[in-house]
Amino acid sequence: MFQFFIIVWLQRLKGRDSSFTYDDAMYHYRIGDVQQALDIFTNLHTENSSSTAVNLGYAKVLYSCGKYKKILDLFNEEKNESISEIVENARMNKKKAERNLEENIEDLYTESPYNIDFLEKIVLKKIKKNLLVEALQLLSSKKSLVENNKKLLQLKALIFVFQDKIEAAEDIFIKEFRDNKTMKQFKSIRQEYKNIENIRDKRQRFYGLRDFLLKIDTLDLGSLLPVSIYHNIKLGALKELLSIGIHFKAKGLVPKAELYNKMADTDNSRYIYVLAYLYSGNISEAYSLVETLHFEDEKYRSSARSKILTEKQRMKEEEEEERERQRQQEEWQKQQRRSRRGTKKSDDPDPKGYYKSLGVQKTATKKEIKKAYIKAARKYNPDLIEDAKEKEKMTKKLMEINSAKSVLLDDEKRKDYDDGIIEGEEPFAQDFDQKQFSDIFSMFFGGAGGNMGGAGGSRFFSSSRPGQQQTYYYYSY
Repeated sequence: MFQFFIIVWLQRLKGRDSSFTYDDAMYHYRIGDVQQALDIFTNLHTENSSSTAVNLGYAKVLYSCGKYKKILDLFNEEKNESISEIVENARMNKKKAERNLEENIEDLYTESPYNIDFLEKIVLKKIKKNLLVEALQLLSSKKSLVENNKKLLQLKALIFVFQDKIEAAEDIFIKEFRDNKTMKQFKSIRQEYKNIENIRDKRQRFYGLRDFLLKIDTLDLGSLLPVSIYHNIKLGALKELLSIGIHFKAKGLVPKAELYNKMADTDNSRYIYVLAYLYSGNISEAYSLVETLHFEDEKYRSSARSKILTEKQRMKEEEEEERERQRQQEEWQKQQRRSRRGTKKSDDPDPKGYYKSLGVQKTATKKEIKKAYIKAARKYNPDLIEDAKEKEKMTKKLMEINSAKSVLLDDEKRKDYDDGIIEGEEPFAQDFDQKQFSDIFSMFFGGAGGNMGGAGGSRFFSSSRPGQQQTYYYYSY
């Protein structure tokens, strides 16, 4: 008797009793054993492709499995109205999947709930949003698919991990994948995270979390799991790190905030993302984000706007304080220079005629001042004058342009001069005779004769006439 039932069963699988096997296939489909139903319909269609009932049932099962291309290949020319409707829907869904699978995944899964790729993406999406109960219910409703698919089994194990059902997760990893290393490592990492959470000092906890996250990133590099087994731990560590960082208004949080927002995708994560930009000093980007990001609850947007306005006001006040501090510092420096040099204040724009002596404007550049100085020094060379009184006049004029040069080529002295602060006499402005000039040049240059050359910003001009001693003048610039 038992052998008889085995023979009848095999005949059904081979499609020899078309009517009964069709019912059998539909029965497997209704109880969720879609793969078995698909195998039966495949055999039936192979042996009798003209049966409308078989073709319609086969098209329905293929559609529920998301095998749109197969439907178009087999039934594109079908005249039956119901089958044609399935074909049209398959064509439309195929385009949706090709155009943007992630965006259309919800609709596609609703239409084809037995497609393994659609199911995997929906479950992953729910896991990442921490909708673990819903994700597990989906997998439980597709038991026959999960039992024969490694990726779905991994997702089920990960859900158990995130629900803190460690023994159930271990059972899947060991029985299905013969892997006892993954869970041991996970337990160690989880304990390390708990230890960091117990650090009372916020700054120390911040640095501990920063290093901990780097460690997790390194471990994830070698993982083959569809989502990190440390996902929830990482999410919690990022949230705590950013919370402490924003409390201290730390800079450099933007990359971590961007990652956290991508992982969590909540109003709170978007709010933290905005604040990370704000406290990094990028107010314009923070303002742009707060206006463009989607907030389910508008109170987060309002709070972020308020923070931005407060920070802008604080930065403005700090800038004003800094300008005032610099002004006071500059005033103090001026007072110090005045007290050291015995200066006095003048309202004359050129109190000692330095610009006039060199023949330059008050806006002249250093290059223009140097050029004017060399020209004036050559013009007022006293050695070119024979008359004693005229020579003395030229010597004083030369000392005057040297004083002008020494002030106007020194940024600090020139600023004071332009502000009307007149210093004590410059070294070149002291009265001394031609012999003192010779003594100075002898001290620096050893009284050497001939046409001398100087390096850098110095030049020598010489003049000699028959029967006269040769004299050298050193003009520095």
